[in-house]
Amino acid sequence: MVSRSLQLKFVFPVFAIVACTTLFLVVVISAKTSNNIEQSAQDKMQEQLSSMLHVLNVTDTLVMERVKGSMKLLKEQGQRLPAPYQGESTAVNGRMVPELLLGGQAQTNNFELVDRVTSSQGGSATLFSKVGSDFVRISTNVQFEGKRAIGTLLDPNGLPSAAIRKGQAFYGQVDILGNPYLTGYEPILDEQKRTVGIWYVGYKADMQALQESIAKSRILNGGFVALLDDKGQVRFQSQSVPLDTVQRVAANHLSGWVVKRETFSPWGFTIIAAYPEDEVSAAVKQQIIQVAAMGLALSGALMGLVFWLSRSLVVRPLNQAVSIARRIAAGDLSSAPSITSRNDEIGDLVRSLGNMQMSLRQMVGNIAGNAQGISILSSSLSSSAEEVAAQSEQQSGAAASAAAALEELSTSIGHVSVKARESFSLAQDAGDRARLGSVVVEKASAEMRNIADSVGQSSQRIASLGQHSARISIIVGVIKSIAEQTNLLALNAAIEAARAGEHGRGFAVVADEVRGLAERTAKSTVEITTMIGSIQSGTEQVVETMRQGQNRAHSGVEMASEAGHAVHEISGYSEQVVDAVNSISAALEQQNAANHEIAVNVADMAIMSEKNTFAIQQVALASRQLQASSNSLQATVDLFKL
Repeated sequence: MVSRSLQLKFVFPVFAIVACTTLFLVVVISAKTSNNIEQSAQDKMQEQLSSMLHVLNVTDTLVMERVKGSMKLLKEQGQRLPAPYQGESTAVNGRMVPELLLGGQAQTNNFELVDRVTSSQGGSATLFSKVGSDFVRISTNVQFEGKRAIGTLLDPNGLPSAAIRKGQAFYGQVDILGNPYLTGYEPILDEQKRTVGIWYVGYKADMQALQESIAKSRILNGGFVALLDDKGQVRFQSQSVPLDTVQRVAANHLSGWVVKRETFSPWGFTIIAAYPEDEVSAAVKQQIIQVAAMGLALSGALMGLVFWLSRSLVVRPLNQAVSIARRIAAGDLSSAPSITSRNDEIGDLVRSLGNMQMSLRQMVGNIAGNAQGISILSSSLSSSAEEVAAQSEQQSGAAASAAAALEELSTSIGHVSVKARESFSLAQDAGDRARLGSVVVEKASAEMRNIADSVGQSSQRIASLGQHSARISIIVGVIKSIAEQTNLLALNAAIEAARAGEHGRGFAVVADEVRGLAERTAKSTVEITTMIGSIQSGTEQVVETMRQGQNRAHSGVEMASEAGHAVHEISGYSEQVVDAVNSISAALEQQNAANHEIAVNVADMAIMSEKNTFAIQQVALASRQLQASSNSLQATVDLFKL
């Protein structure tokens, strides 16, 4: 088990380290491989595209120089006096076309000029005659199905036609009868500078070398290079890829491809380089498999080496040490300690086990001797502890009885103290009520004094009111006298008016009214006099009644003062009673506290006695256990072989 576990502890970490390292290398190498392959493919595509563009540029430059030279020669040969012009219509391969005359010579079906130019310069030459808005070939050495292509129209939608209609020349690549030509088109102008035809020279682009280069080209294993013309048709392609695949990739109808394009602007051609993404993944996968295989092989080799080294250098010496430890664990201390010459940690372990064996032999011998002495002493200690425990139990019982008696005495004192506190509370409450009554009596006395003062003031005011009533009575007498005199005057006036006859009638009416008012005033003064007499009589009675009330209020004030003195004396006696009861209660509480303290001390003594008894019992029990342990220790020591 030791051998297996240690070997696993050595082998598994090594395997884990190698596996993690291999995994890390796989990730790093796969990423690096993927980047390298993609970069290589990108570099290859750029190289192919640059090479193709260079070939096209060189071809375009060289051929266009020849085109311009041939155009110059054609125009020099054709522009003779008189200036170019158009004549009568003539048939050209079944098509009626205006005759084009150069230097006075008809050019329809006349191939001398075009053949003379091409014989010295190569390429092809053509003369076009204008028919409406179209241009028809009337003289050419361009062959179509083995015949000269006369009577055919120039593509009206092509770039040359658009340039000529604007009166401009055109130089560039043109598809002629399915073949790419580098051409030059210039308008033929008459004396009025009107376009009557077209000068044309062209050279078929020599694409053989480019075709062979593209056919042999490839990007990685499954990629390709292709050349598309200005109409999007595939001109040339790598032989390693089918045409259908190239067309679908070029039209972006096939996913999973990395595509790069370059356009050759002078011709409108496009060069495409592409490779499948799966090819990069496959290459990366193959690289990963190789690295993983190498990692597994390395892991196996390292695990085997670690297994052998751990078994030879670690496991075998440790098994020897385990054997020594097992003999010691079994109690066999009689064998001689092992001797080893190793100076490493395992050698130190074996030597330490031997030293431990010798030390244990000495220790066990000493323990055996001490165990016998402990057994004798523990037996003696157990007997003494049992005697002390019995005496402690008796002392604990006596202390418990004293504590119970003190507790009963403390309870009785507590009841008396409670009653004293109740008496103190009642006396204090009586004192409070007496003080409160004294305050109330004093307030009542003050109020009665206020009432007496108010009654005196009211009596004075009512007496003053009687005086005012007397004055009013005098004034009413004066008013009555005035009314009587007014009545007499009115009577005299009525008499005088009667004497005046008709003239004094109005005055007599007024005199009657005045007399009537005087009579009513006299009656009212009589009534007022009667009422004032009644008021004066009532006022005198009220004044007398208030004098009596004031006298009674003074008597009440004196009685309230006497009651206040009595209540004050009661309050003083109540305070003395409260002080006495408070002193009794305080003395009882002190006595109760003293008794309680004594009871607590006695109870503590009883508890201490119980604790001492329990401790001594524990000592006795420990002594017995010590004796048993000593016997067990002796039996254990007897198991060792010394």
